[in-house]
Amino acid sequence: MNGTQYIGLIGWNNNSTLLAKLLHQELRHTEVLAVATDHKEGQQYAREVLGLKHVYTEPHALYELHQLNAICINSSAEQHLDEVRQSLRSGTDVLIEQPLASNVSDCEDIEKLDKSFPSQKIVLAMPRRYDQHLMGMRQLVAEGALGHIVSIVVENYESYDAQRYAGSYPASKGIFMDITLQDIDMVRWLTGAEFTSVYATGTTVKYPSLAAHQDADTAHIAASTDKGFAVSFLSSRSSLKGDGYAVKLVGTKGEYSYDSRIAKSSGTNVFPKVPKPDGAAYQSMIRDFVGVVAGHRRLPHSVEVGTRATEVAVAMTKSFVLQEIIPI
Repeated sequence: MNGTQYIGLIGWNNNSTLLAKLLHQELRHTEVLAVATDHKEGQQYAREVLGLKHVYTEPHALYELHQLNAICINSSAEQHLDEVRQSLRSGTDVLIEQPLASNVSDCEDIEKLDKSFPSQKIVLAMPRRYDQHLMGMRQLVAEGALGHIVSIVVENYESYDAQRYAGSYPASKGIFMDITLQDIDMVRWLTGAEFTSVYATGTTVKYPSLAAHQDADTAHIAASTDKGFAVSFLSSRSSLKGDGYAVKLVGTKGEYSYDSRIAKSSGTNVFPKVPKPDGAAYQSMIRDFVGVVAGHRRLPHSVEVGTRATEVAVAMTKSFVLQEIIPI
């Protein structure tokens, strides 16, 4: 197969256009061979822009395309377990867009599948781990340059298409699973800390219909960790600030702040960082995945990190519904 890695895409989400473009047009020795989605825009993009012949509404046909080296799963989290199982059985490697699954039990079953197919690889998409600003922050923490961590404040703003979920509302689209989960993983990765309890509250001022789904358009979460510092999360679908995230890490020797929307980092007693263009972290992650599929790069992290993040996000959801502090 002349060294080319042939990829199939299941589902279509906000990242799928960038993912397809990277794999089909920008990365050498990779090609998107097939797409399976009921998303009309995704089907149109696959046929008209990518020029694909293999465009399906259901993923079953992909599992029979023996040319595929890997399958990228971009579908609703409720479907991930079955799609991972079928993909591995078909002999492909797998990339999963966050979250790993919609509940902890399914995440643990995916971990078991990962062990049951040792010759194949499952990679969970964690683009924050490829953000060079966050890499710098993580190094400062590891070196002790900021001293003992006192607190972390994370803000995350994302666009929300209320009409898209008006008729059908998947559980994975709850704000804690959909937005805050990647912040949870980021904090764990930056500090090595585990969460010990969470308390979540929120509002439905901009999108009142979310209340019927026990969801929020803006959520505030206070969390404690086993390393003694507190974490404050703000996740919002109703801000005018634009998509992106910001993190401020305060230590006894200094602090570090980063806002992805302006690609700027600053702080005291820290080294300045050089900005990268938007999407650079995601592109680096996809290049790494292609290297994993080709066999010349190691797995960047285990799927277990997705289970741990899901566990915390589920606890946040429970706290929001019950209005109680939930231990983890």
